Amino acid sequence: MRKTRLLMLIGSICLTLVLAALLLPACAPAAPEEVAEEVAEEIAELEAKLAVEKAKTDAEKAKISDLEDEIAALKEPEKVDIAYFSGTWGDLLANPVAAADIINTYHPYIRISVVKSAGSEMNTMMAATMPPNSVIYHTCSMDLIAGYYGLSPWEEAYPNQTLLLGFPHSEGMFYYATWDKNIRKFEDLAGRSLAILPLPSLVNPYTDYVLDALGIKGEVKIVNLDFGPLEDALRDKKVDAILYFGQGPPGKEASFAGMEEVLYALKDEVYVIPVPGDIVKAGAASLKAGFSVKKVDASRLLPKGEGEIWTHVAQFSMISSLATMDEELAYGIVKTIIDHVDEFAWRVPPRGEYLTAEAIARGMDFAPDFMIHPGAIRYYKEAGLWDYYLEARAKFLAEIGE
Repeated sequence: MRKTRLLMLIGSICLTLVLAALLLPACAPAAPEEVAEEVAEEIAELEAKLAVEKAKTDAEKAKISDLEDEIAALKEPEKVDIAYFSGTWGDLLANPVAAADIINTYHPYIRISVVKSAGSEMNTMMAATMPPNSVIYHTCSMDLIAGYYGLSPWEEAYPNQTLLLGFPHSEGMFYYATWDKNIRKFEDLAGRSLAILPLPSLVNPYTDYVLDALGIKGEVKIVNLDFGPLEDALRDKKVDAILYFGQGPPGKEASFAGMEEVLYALKDEVYVIPVPGDIVKAGAASLKAGFSVKKVDASRLLPKGEGEIWTHVAQFSMISSLATMDEELAYGIVKTIIDHVDEFAWRVPPRGEYLTAEAIARGMDFAPDFMIHPGAIRYYKEAGLWDYYLEARAKFLAEIGE
Protein backbone atom coordinates (compact mmCIF):
# COMPACT_ATOMS: atom_id res chain seq x y z
CA MET A 1 0.00 0.00 0.00
CA ARG A 2 2.71 2.38 1.03
CA LYS A 3 4.66 1.44 -2.08
CA THR A 4 1.66 2.08 -4.22
CA ARG A 5 1.15 5.60 -2.82
CA LEU A 6 4.78 6.41 -3.29
CA LEU A 7 4.56 5.40 -6.91
CA MET A 8 1.42 7.51 -7.39
CA LEU A 9 3.15 10.53 -5.88
CA ILE A 10 6.17 10.10 -8.05
CA GLY A 11 3.86 9.79 -11.07
CA SER A 12 2.02 12.99 -10.20
CA ILE A 13 5.27 14.86 -9.82
CA CYS A 14 6.50 13.60 -13.14
CA LEU A 15 3.19 14.55 -14.83
CA THR A 16 3.39 18.03 -13.36
CA LEU A 17 6.93 18.46 -14.58
CA VAL A 18 5.95 17.32 -18.06
CA LEU A 19 2.99 19.71 -18.23
CA ALA A 20 5.08 22.58 -16.95
CA ALA A 21 7.65 21.92 -19.61
CA LEU A 22 4.92 22.01 -22.24
CA LEU A 23 3.10 25.16 -20.99
CA LEU A 24 5.99 27.34 -19.91
CA PRO A 25 6.98 28.53 -23.43
CA ALA A 26 3.37 29.59 -24.18
CA CYS A 27 3.22 31.80 -21.06
CA ALA A 28 6.44 33.60 -21.82
CA PRO A 29 6.26 37.32 -23.00
CA ALA A 30 5.81 37.87 -26.77
CA ALA A 31 8.72 39.07 -28.78
CA PRO A 32 8.87 42.90 -29.48
CA GLU A 33 8.42 42.32 -33.21
CA GLU A 34 5.17 40.49 -32.62
CA VAL A 35 3.83 43.26 -30.32
CA ALA A 36 4.60 45.99 -32.87
CA GLU A 37 2.90 44.06 -35.62
CA GLU A 38 -0.26 43.57 -33.56
CA VAL A 39 -0.39 47.32 -32.63
CA ALA A 40 0.10 48.34 -36.25
CA GLU A 41 -2.76 46.13 -37.34
CA GLU A 42 -5.03 47.57 -34.67
CA ILE A 43 -4.10 51.14 -35.61
CA ALA A 44 -4.75 50.44 -39.28
CA GLU A 45 -8.15 49.01 -38.44
CA LEU A 46 -9.07 52.03 -36.30
CA GLU A 47 -7.83 54.50 -38.92
CA ALA A 48 -9.93 52.77 -41.56
CA LYS A 49 -13.00 53.13 -39.34
CA LEU A 50 -12.09 56.81 -38.67
CA ALA A 51 -11.77 57.51 -42.39
CA VAL A 52 -15.21 56.09 -43.00
CA GLU A 53 -16.75 58.18 -40.23
CA LYS A 54 -14.87 61.31 -41.30
CA ALA A 55 -16.06 60.93 -44.86
CA LYS A 56 -19.62 60.78 -43.53
CA THR A 57 -18.98 63.94 -41.41
CA ASP A 58 -17.44 65.89 -44.32
CA ALA A 59 -20.40 64.97 -46.48
CA GLU A 60 -22.78 66.21 -43.79
CA LYS A 61 -20.79 69.42 -43.36
CA ALA A 62 -20.94 70.03 -47.10
CA LYS A 63 -24.69 69.54 -47.04
CA ILE A 64 -25.00 71.94 -44.11
CA SER A 65 -22.83 74.55 -45.87
CA ASP A 66 -24.87 74.27 -49.05
CA LEU A 67 -28.08 74.74 -47.08
CA GLU A 68 -26.66 77.78 -45.28
CA ASP A 69 -25.60 79.35 -48.58
CA GLU A 70 -29.02 78.71 -50.06
CA ILE A 71 -30.77 80.28 -47.07
CA ALA A 72 -28.44 83.32 -47.16
CA ALA A 73 -29.10 83.80 -50.86
CA LEU A 74 -32.83 83.75 -50.27
CA LYS A 75 -32.54 86.24 -47.40
CA GLU A 76 -30.28 88.71 -49.25
CA PRO A 77 -32.16 91.09 -51.58
CA GLU A 78 -31.03 91.24 -55.17
CA LYS A 79 -28.66 94.05 -56.09
CA VAL A 80 -30.46 97.21 -57.24
CA ASP A 81 -28.55 99.21 -59.87
CA ILE A 82 -29.36 102.92 -59.90
CA ALA A 83 -28.07 105.60 -62.28
CA TYR A 84 -27.19 108.94 -60.66
CA PHE A 85 -27.44 111.81 -63.18
CA SER A 86 -24.91 114.45 -62.12
CA GLY A 87 -23.50 117.67 -63.46
CA THR A 88 -20.13 117.90 -65.19
CA TRP A 89 -18.05 120.09 -62.90
CA GLY A 90 -17.62 121.41 -59.38
CA ASP A 91 -19.98 120.29 -56.65
CA LEU A 92 -22.47 119.21 -59.31
CA LEU A 93 -20.10 116.31 -59.97
CA ALA A 94 -18.16 116.01 -56.69
CA ASN A 95 -21.25 115.51 -54.54
CA PRO A 96 -22.75 112.71 -56.68
CA VAL A 97 -19.40 110.92 -56.86
CA ALA A 98 -18.98 111.11 -53.08
CA ALA A 99 -22.57 109.98 -52.48
CA ALA A 100 -22.15 107.05 -54.85
CA ASP A 101 -18.94 105.97 -53.11
CA ILE A 102 -20.63 106.07 -49.69
CA ILE A 103 -23.67 104.09 -50.83
CA ASN A 104 -21.66 101.51 -52.76
CA THR A 105 -19.41 100.97 -49.76
CA TYR A 106 -21.96 100.73 -46.98
CA HIS A 107 -25.35 99.77 -48.40
CA PRO A 108 -25.85 96.01 -48.70
CA TYR A 109 -27.56 95.96 -52.09
CA ILE A 110 -27.94 99.43 -53.68
CA ARG A 111 -25.27 100.12 -56.31
CA ILE A 112 -24.91 103.61 -57.79
CA SER A 113 -23.35 104.56 -61.14
CA VAL A 114 -22.71 108.26 -61.76
CA VAL A 115 -23.74 109.46 -65.22
CA LYS A 116 -22.60 112.93 -66.26
CA SER A 117 -25.32 115.10 -67.72
CA ALA A 118 -25.90 118.66 -68.87
CA GLY A 119 -27.48 119.78 -65.60
CA SER A 120 -30.55 119.68 -63.42
CA GLU A 121 -33.06 120.61 -66.13
CA MET A 122 -31.90 117.81 -68.41
CA ASN A 123 -31.67 115.43 -65.46
CA THR A 124 -35.29 116.06 -64.54
CA MET A 125 -36.47 115.39 -68.07
CA MET A 126 -34.39 112.23 -68.52
CA ALA A 127 -35.39 110.81 -65.14
CA ALA A 128 -39.06 111.22 -66.02
CA THR A 129 -38.64 108.68 -68.81
CA MET A 130 -37.04 105.99 -66.65
CA PRO A 131 -38.36 103.29 -64.29
CA PRO A 132 -38.75 104.80 -60.80
CA ASN A 133 -36.31 102.48 -59.04
CA SER A 134 -33.55 102.95 -61.59
CA VAL A 135 -32.59 106.61 -61.22
CA ILE A 136 -31.76 109.44 -58.84
CA TYR A 137 -30.46 112.79 -60.05
CA HIS A 138 -28.86 116.09 -59.19
CA THR A 139 -31.11 119.10 -59.19
CA CYS A 140 -31.29 122.48 -57.45
CA SER A 141 -34.09 124.33 -55.70
CA MET A 142 -35.15 126.47 -58.62
CA ASP A 143 -35.44 123.54 -61.00
CA LEU A 144 -37.15 121.27 -58.51
CA ILE A 145 -39.85 123.87 -57.85
CA ALA A 146 -40.13 125.16 -61.41
CA GLY A 147 -40.17 121.68 -62.89
CA TYR A 148 -42.71 120.44 -60.37
CA TYR A 149 -45.21 123.17 -61.25
CA GLY A 150 -44.20 123.66 -64.87
CA LEU A 151 -43.37 127.32 -64.31
CA SER A 152 -42.19 129.35 -67.28
CA PRO A 153 -40.03 128.63 -69.22
CA TRP A 154 -40.64 124.92 -68.56
CA GLU A 155 -42.98 123.68 -71.24
CA GLU A 156 -44.57 121.05 -69.00
CA ALA A 157 -44.83 120.13 -65.35
CA TYR A 158 -42.92 117.24 -63.78
CA PRO A 159 -44.88 116.55 -60.60
CA ASN A 160 -43.47 113.03 -60.26
CA GLN A 161 -40.25 114.27 -58.68
CA THR A 162 -39.33 114.48 -55.03
CA LEU A 163 -36.42 115.57 -52.88
CA LEU A 164 -34.28 113.07 -50.97
CA LEU A 165 -31.67 115.38 -49.45
CA GLY A 166 -29.65 118.50 -50.12
CA PHE A 167 -26.00 119.39 -49.71
CA PRO A 168 -26.01 122.69 -47.81
CA HIS A 169 -22.23 123.00 -47.68
CA SER A 170 -22.34 124.79 -51.01
CA GLU A 171 -24.63 127.59 -52.13
CA GLY A 172 -24.98 128.43 -55.78
CA MET A 173 -25.29 132.12 -56.53
CA PHE A 174 -26.17 133.90 -59.74
CA TYR A 175 -23.81 136.63 -60.87
CA TYR A 176 -23.58 138.65 -64.03
CA ALA A 177 -19.87 138.75 -64.84
CA THR A 178 -17.83 140.72 -67.36
CA TRP A 179 -14.23 141.18 -68.44
CA ASP A 180 -14.85 144.87 -69.21
CA LYS A 181 -14.29 147.11 -66.18
CA ASN A 182 -16.16 149.91 -67.99
CA ILE A 183 -19.40 147.97 -67.48
CA ARG A 184 -20.08 149.19 -63.96
CA LYS A 185 -23.83 148.73 -63.78
CA PHE A 186 -26.35 146.54 -65.53
CA GLU A 187 -27.67 149.37 -67.69
CA ASP A 188 -24.23 149.58 -69.28
CA LEU A 189 -25.03 146.33 -71.11
CA ALA A 190 -27.28 148.24 -73.52
CA GLY A 191 -25.90 147.62 -77.02
CA ARG A 192 -23.71 144.79 -75.66
CA SER A 193 -23.96 140.99 -75.68
CA LEU A 194 -24.88 138.78 -72.72
CA ALA A 195 -24.52 134.98 -72.69
CA ILE A 196 -26.81 132.92 -70.44
CA LEU A 197 -27.84 129.28 -70.20
CA PRO A 198 -30.40 128.00 -72.70
CA LEU A 199 -34.04 127.19 -71.98
CA PRO A 200 -35.59 125.81 -69.85
CA SER A 201 -33.20 127.34 -67.32
CA LEU A 202 -34.95 129.92 -65.17
CA VAL A 203 -32.09 132.35 -65.76
CA ASN A 204 -33.93 133.27 -68.95
CA PRO A 205 -37.13 134.69 -67.41
CA TYR A 206 -35.07 136.12 -64.54
CA THR A 207 -32.80 137.97 -66.96
CA ASP A 208 -35.84 139.17 -68.93
CA TYR A 209 -37.29 140.55 -65.70
CA VAL A 210 -34.07 142.42 -64.85
CA LEU A 211 -33.70 143.86 -68.35
CA ASP A 212 -37.32 144.96 -68.38
CA ALA A 213 -37.13 146.48 -64.91
CA LEU A 214 -34.07 148.52 -65.92
CA GLY A 215 -35.67 149.61 -69.22
CA ILE A 216 -33.14 147.99 -71.56
CA LYS A 217 -35.03 144.90 -72.71
CA GLY A 218 -34.47 144.47 -76.44
CA GLU A 219 -31.25 146.49 -76.29
CA VAL A 220 -29.06 143.61 -75.09
CA LYS A 221 -28.13 140.76 -77.43
CA ILE A 222 -28.86 137.48 -75.61
CA VAL A 223 -26.72 134.47 -76.50
CA ASN A 224 -27.68 131.05 -75.09
CA LEU A 225 -24.72 128.81 -74.24
CA ASP A 226 -24.19 125.76 -72.04
CA PHE A 227 -21.53 125.51 -69.38
CA GLY A 228 -18.16 125.23 -71.02
CA PRO A 229 -18.93 127.35 -74.07
CA LEU A 230 -20.23 129.95 -71.61
CA GLU A 231 -16.86 130.28 -69.89
CA ASP A 232 -15.02 130.08 -73.22
CA ALA A 233 -17.03 132.99 -74.58
CA LEU A 234 -16.07 135.17 -71.63
CA ARG A 235 -12.41 134.10 -71.67
CA ASP A 236 -12.13 134.73 -75.42
CA LYS A 237 -14.09 137.99 -75.11
CA LYS A 238 -16.61 136.83 -77.71
CA VAL A 239 -19.37 138.25 -75.52
CA ASP A 240 -19.31 141.21 -73.20
CA ALA A 241 -20.81 139.47 -70.20
CA ILE A 242 -22.27 136.21 -68.97
CA LEU A 243 -24.66 135.08 -66.28
CA TYR A 244 -22.64 132.70 -64.17
CA PHE A 245 -22.92 130.68 -61.01
CA GLY A 246 -20.55 131.20 -58.14
CA GLN A 247 -20.15 128.62 -55.41
CA GLY A 248 -19.38 129.21 -51.79
CA PRO A 249 -20.06 128.06 -48.25
CA PRO A 250 -23.33 129.15 -46.60
CA GLY A 251 -23.49 132.89 -46.01
CA LYS A 252 -20.02 133.49 -47.44
CA GLU A 253 -18.64 135.05 -50.58
CA ALA A 254 -18.95 132.78 -53.59
CA SER A 255 -16.03 132.07 -55.85
CA PHE A 256 -16.14 131.65 -59.60
CA ALA A 257 -15.93 127.87 -59.42
CA GLY A 258 -15.13 126.35 -62.77
CA MET A 259 -13.70 129.61 -64.10
CA GLU A 260 -10.07 129.08 -63.14
CA GLU A 261 -8.93 129.10 -66.75
CA VAL A 262 -10.99 132.21 -67.45
CA LEU A 263 -9.53 134.03 -64.47
CA TYR A 264 -6.02 132.98 -65.45
CA ALA A 265 -6.44 134.00 -69.08
CA LEU A 266 -7.89 137.38 -68.13
CA LYS A 267 -5.33 137.93 -65.37
CA ASP A 268 -8.16 137.93 -62.80
CA GLU A 269 -9.95 140.74 -64.66
CA VAL A 270 -13.40 139.32 -64.07
CA TYR A 271 -15.95 141.62 -62.49
CA VAL A 272 -19.45 141.27 -61.21
CA ILE A 273 -22.09 143.56 -62.71
CA PRO A 274 -24.23 144.75 -59.80
CA VAL A 275 -28.02 144.60 -60.02
CA PRO A 276 -30.07 146.69 -57.56
CA GLY A 277 -31.20 144.66 -54.57
CA ASP A 278 -34.89 145.54 -54.95
CA ILE A 279 -34.88 144.23 -58.53
CA VAL A 280 -33.08 141.04 -57.50
CA LYS A 281 -35.71 140.44 -54.81
CA ALA A 282 -38.63 141.19 -57.10
CA GLY A 283 -37.18 139.09 -59.91
CA ALA A 284 -36.66 136.12 -57.62
CA ALA A 285 -40.18 136.45 -56.21
CA SER A 286 -41.68 136.62 -59.71
CA LEU A 287 -40.33 133.14 -60.50
CA LYS A 288 -41.95 131.50 -57.44
CA ALA A 289 -39.15 128.96 -57.59
CA GLY A 290 -37.83 128.73 -54.08
CA PHE A 291 -35.12 131.37 -54.27
CA SER A 292 -33.68 133.09 -51.27
CA VAL A 293 -31.98 136.46 -51.72
CA LYS A 294 -28.88 137.80 -50.04
CA LYS A 295 -26.36 140.58 -50.10
CA VAL A 296 -22.84 139.36 -50.65
CA ASP A 297 -19.70 141.05 -49.38
CA ALA A 298 -17.62 140.78 -52.52
CA SER A 299 -16.54 144.32 -53.32
CA ARG A 300 -13.22 143.01 -54.66
CA LEU A 301 -15.18 141.59 -57.61
CA LEU A 302 -16.57 145.01 -58.54
CA PRO A 303 -14.85 147.48 -60.84
CA LYS A 304 -12.91 149.81 -58.50
CA GLY A 305 -14.81 148.26 -55.60
CA GLU A 306 -17.91 150.34 -56.32
CA GLY A 307 -21.48 149.34 -55.56
CA GLU A 308 -22.82 146.25 -53.81
CA ILE A 309 -23.75 142.76 -54.90
CA TRP A 310 -27.15 141.20 -54.42
CA THR A 311 -27.78 137.69 -55.59
CA HIS A 312 -30.48 135.09 -55.41
CA VAL A 313 -29.38 131.74 -54.10
CA ALA A 314 -30.21 128.27 -55.32
CA GLN A 315 -29.13 125.22 -53.37
CA PHE A 316 -26.37 124.01 -55.61
CA SER A 317 -26.61 120.27 -55.42
CA MET A 318 -29.39 118.00 -54.22
CA ILE A 319 -30.49 114.42 -54.73
CA SER A 320 -33.94 114.02 -56.22
CA SER A 321 -35.86 110.92 -57.19
CA LEU A 322 -39.14 110.05 -58.79
CA ALA A 323 -42.02 110.14 -56.32
CA THR A 324 -42.84 106.57 -57.28
CA MET A 325 -39.45 105.22 -56.19
CA ASP A 326 -39.83 102.41 -53.66
CA GLU A 327 -39.92 103.80 -50.13
CA GLU A 328 -37.27 101.37 -48.86
CA LEU A 329 -34.85 102.45 -51.58
CA ALA A 330 -35.36 106.15 -50.83
CA TYR A 331 -34.99 105.46 -47.11
CA GLY A 332 -31.82 103.43 -47.67
CA ILE A 333 -30.17 106.10 -49.83
CA VAL A 334 -30.84 108.90 -47.34
CA LYS A 335 -29.95 106.84 -44.28
CA THR A 336 -26.68 105.54 -45.74
CA ILE A 337 -25.43 109.01 -46.69
CA ILE A 338 -26.43 110.76 -43.46
CA ASP A 339 -25.23 107.91 -41.25
CA HIS A 340 -21.81 108.43 -42.85
CA VAL A 341 -21.99 112.21 -43.21
CA ASP A 342 -18.55 112.72 -41.63
CA GLU A 343 -16.94 110.56 -44.29
CA PHE A 344 -18.98 112.30 -46.97
CA ALA A 345 -17.76 115.68 -45.72
CA TRP A 346 -14.18 114.41 -45.86
CA ARG A 347 -14.70 113.52 -49.52
CA VAL A 348 -15.89 117.01 -50.57
CA PRO A 349 -13.29 119.50 -49.31
CA PRO A 350 -12.86 122.32 -48.66
CA ARG A 351 -16.42 123.08 -47.54
CA GLY A 352 -17.21 119.74 -45.91
CA GLU A 353 -17.02 121.39 -42.49
CA TYR A 354 -20.43 122.90 -43.21
CA LEU A 355 -21.97 119.49 -43.88
CA THR A 356 -23.78 117.92 -40.92
CA ALA A 357 -26.94 115.86 -40.53
CA GLU A 358 -28.74 118.87 -39.06
CA ALA A 359 -27.58 121.13 -41.90
CA ILE A 360 -28.84 118.64 -44.47
CA ALA A 361 -32.30 118.72 -42.88
CA ARG A 362 -32.29 122.52 -42.77
CA GLY A 363 -31.08 122.67 -46.36
CA MET A 364 -34.48 121.46 -47.61
CA ASP A 365 -36.17 124.63 -46.34
CA PHE A 366 -37.22 125.78 -49.81
CA ALA A 367 -39.33 122.67 -50.42
CA PRO A 368 -42.81 122.05 -49.00
CA ASP A 369 -43.05 118.74 -47.20
CA PHE A 370 -45.16 117.14 -49.95
CA MET A 371 -42.15 117.46 -52.27
CA ILE A 372 -39.97 115.34 -49.98
CA HIS A 373 -40.07 111.59 -50.56
CA PRO A 374 -41.96 109.63 -47.86
CA GLY A 375 -38.98 107.29 -47.47
CA ALA A 376 -36.74 110.28 -46.77
CA ILE A 377 -39.23 111.77 -44.31
CA ARG A 378 -39.37 108.45 -42.49
CA TYR A 379 -35.64 108.52 -41.92
CA TYR A 380 -35.55 112.19 -40.89
CA LYS A 381 -38.20 111.53 -38.26
CA GLU A 382 -36.48 108.36 -37.00
CA ALA A 383 -33.16 110.21 -36.73
CA GLY A 384 -34.68 113.19 -34.91
CA LEU A 385 -33.93 115.57 -37.81
CA TRP A 386 -37.41 116.47 -38.98
CA ASP A 387 -37.80 119.35 -36.50
CA TYR A 388 -34.72 121.01 -38.00
CA TYR A 389 -36.47 121.01 -41.38
CA LEU A 390 -39.72 122.38 -39.93
CA GLU A 391 -37.88 125.19 -38.16
CA ALA A 392 -35.88 126.12 -41.26
CA ARG A 393 -38.99 125.93 -43.46
CA ALA A 394 -40.87 128.37 -41.23
CA LYS A 395 -37.93 130.78 -41.30
CA PHE A 396 -37.67 130.51 -45.10
CA LEU A 397 -41.38 131.28 -45.58
CA ALA A 398 -41.06 134.28 -43.29
CA GLU A 399 -38.09 135.62 -45.27
CA ILE A 400 -39.94 135.47 -48.59
CA GLY A 401 -43.11 136.91 -47.08
CA GLU A 402 -45.37 133.86 -47.12
